[in-house]
This record gives sequence, structure tokens and C-alpha cells, in this order.
Amino acid sequence: MPLRRARAGEPGWVDGTDVDSCHRVWFELHEDLIATLGIDRRSGG
Repeated sequence: MPLRRARAGEPGWVDGTDVDSCHRVWFELHEDLIATLGIDRRSGG
């Protein structure tokens, strides 16, 4: 749905943080991967 809305002229659905945008979905996935892999971001790896 975000991609469809972005194509319809609503760019916030690509990079917005106040809606379930593509960026927000990627961010959540990224955070889950970091946690799953046990990566400590403060120590750089």
C-alpha cells in the first residue's frame, strides 16, 4: 500500500516516520535483524 500511495503523489509514504511508510518498515526490519544477530551497535559490531 505505501508504494501505491507514493506513486499516487503522496511522498510521505516513502520516507515518512509518522505513517507505516517504506522507510519505517525498513527501519523496523533493520532493528529486528540487529537484535536477532546480537549486534551491539555501540561497539561497532
